[in-house]
Amino acid sequence: MVAHSRISKRAAANDSENSLQPPAKKGRRKTMDFKDKLINYGKAYNRNGNMWVTPEQAIEAKLLFLEQEGLEDPSSPSSPTLDKDAKAAQDYLRSAYSHLKSTYPSLVEDMTRNEGAERDFMETKLEEGADRARMADTHAIRSAVLHNEIYSFEPLLCQIDKTQWGYHHVGTAHLLFPVVKDLSEANERDVHQIRAGMVQIGCGIFYNFMWEGYSPVDPKNHLKGAFRGQILLNAYFIIFFGLSTVTCPQNQLDSLRRGRKCNAARNGIKSVSMQAIVYVTTLVRFALSSDTSLSPGNPHIGNHGFSYSGFYRSLVNFLDGPNPSRVRQKFRAELLQWWNTKCFPKGTAYSDDDDTTVAATTADLFDEEEIEGEEEGSME
Repeated sequence: MVAHSRISKRAAANDSENSLQPPAKKGRRKTMDFKDKLINYGKAYNRNGNMWVTPEQAIEAKLLFLEQEGLEDPSSPSSPTLDKDAKAAQDYLRSAYSHLKSTYPSLVEDMTRNEGAERDFMETKLEEGADRARMADTHAIRSAVLHNEIYSFEPLLCQIDKTQWGYHHVGTAHLLFPVVKDLSEANERDVHQIRAGMVQIGCGIFYNFMWEGYSPVDPKNHLKGAFRGQILLNAYFIIFFGLSTVTCPQNQLDSLRRGRKCNAARNGIKSVSMQAIVYVTTLVRFALSSDTSLSPGNPHIGNHGFSYSGFYRSLVNFLDGPNPSRVRQKFRAELLQWWNTKCFPKGTAYSDDDDTTVAATTADLFDEEEIEGEEEGSME
């Protein structure tokens, strides 16, 4: 299946919107309601579904999968088994579509009823909503970081040059220090090489800001306190409930949210999801960095162009990937319980021959610990 170009889709969507506009005022209000609904679904999907797989891509992928399944002949030999990466990519797209359908309950019905330009109109408005949410939330978190509203930086961050943030500021450098083997914040050489870009920080690396207390609290159990950093919690409050909820007492949080026209209410969000935790973590990673634009990046480049889409996908795999071990499954359940209680109360070693260090991914580190933990558990 060949997808339409984005330009042609937008043009067709505009024509469709105009053609759907009836002369009567009552009919116009009905059309605007449908458009607004699509935009709102797009916003909800971006925040609680997948920020890098657009609604259009998720829908087109689903249609392609259905087409391929329909062309399969049961009597013919089975198709070649997909390799690990291809299967992971396909599962990632299927998961994105599943989240879109969960966010937009009548998606299949509306897509079936509308074809051609009308379907293009739907996809365009969904994507418009997703783009709006990502831009607004990115700005909100960046502004909160700059103005010390979710973390107190001393000295203050430079207001006119974001390239002085990241590893060029003592506060953001600490929060962005990678949690990997053989890298120590107490080692000046490590800090210097990271600041100079001599350490390749891949998209599968985790950072101090993601931990409770802003650093791993237990050397023997790196998962303890992970994804519980206060800066992440504050960022979630800002995006879903509003800036004022960051400073309000815990016992007033629920009453302050009730009746507010916050994003959680608009998007129909009543609990914290893994996708929302991943979304918030990605935006905080960007806000703390010296990067000036939030772009997907290239997952194969590393520190010469950080891959935010790769980082996001690694978090999705870690927190919501299929077939988790017993250790990770327990970690996920406890993490969601912690977040919902808070938000909804009721590397490899250096080489002497090479100044460039390739850090092992945090996921690999945790996988090793999980295997050891499960082996110990099986002996009891």
